[in-house]
Amino acid sequence: MARTDADGYASKGSQRQLQDFVNKTPSELNQLIFGAIASLPRSAGLRWVSPLKDEGYREHSDAEFLNAVRQTALSFELQRFWPSGGPSWDALAIVNTGGPSGVLLVEAKAHPDELESSCGAKDQSSIRKIKAALDFTKSWLGVDESSDWLTQYYQSANRLAHLYFLREIAKVPAWLANVYFVDDGSHIPTRRVEWDERIAKAEKCLGLAGVSVPYTGKVFLSAKKIATPAACQ
Repeated sequence: MARTDADGYASKGSQRQLQDFVNKTPSELNQLIFGAIASLPRSAGLRWVSPLKDEGYREHSDAEFLNAVRQTALSFELQRFWPSGGPSWDALAIVNTGGPSGVLLVEAKAHPDELESSCGAKDQSSIRKIKAALDFTKSWLGVDESSDWLTQYYQSANRLAHLYFLREIAKVPAWLANVYFVDDGSHIPTRRVEWDERIAKAEKCLGLAGVSVPYTGKVFLSAKKIATPAACQ
C-alpha cells in the first residue's frame, strides 16, 4: 500500500496520526502540548501551518519551513548554520504570544525504532557545518562535547540544533514538541512504558540523561484507530 494517496493523505503511522490530529482535532493536540511544555505560555494561541489538508499535507524543511512560520528573513542565517537538506518537520505552528510571533516545531514517532538514525551527509563542508552546529547546541545544553550526536540518535540531535538556532541565534521564541503515539495499530503497538524505556536510552546516549532541556516537551498521544481499506488487507 502506498505511503500516501494522491492528495498526500498518509495511510498509516505517525504521519497519518499527526495529519488527523492537526486537521481534525487540533484542540486535543494543543491541550496536550501546553501540558507538556511548561515554558509555553498558556495564554498563547497556536496556528497550525503544516501539515494542512488544503495544502496537500505538505511537510517543510530548510527555507521552506521558515517561510511557513513567517520567518523568511532568517533564510540566510539558517544557510550559514546548517547545510541544505535539513530536518523535514512533521508539523509546524505559529505561536501567538501577544508579542513577537513564535514557532512550534513538532517531531512525531509511532514506533521506538524510528528514534534511531545516523547522519547521512557526504560533503565534507556540510559535515563540518553540522558538527559545529551540534557542538554549539551541546554547549548551550551543558552536554559533554564528547557525546555522539552523529550516529544512532542523529535526528533527535538535529532537531535540538534547530531549536537552538531559533532561540539563540535568531532570537525567535521557539519550542519543540516530541510527539509519541501510543498503541498505534499500524505498527506493533507501543505501550507507554516501552516509550519511556527507549527514550531514556536515547537520552543517555546523547548525554541528556538528567538534563532539563529547555523549551521542549514529550507529548504522548493515544493513536486513533485507522480503518484499513479492503484492498490493503
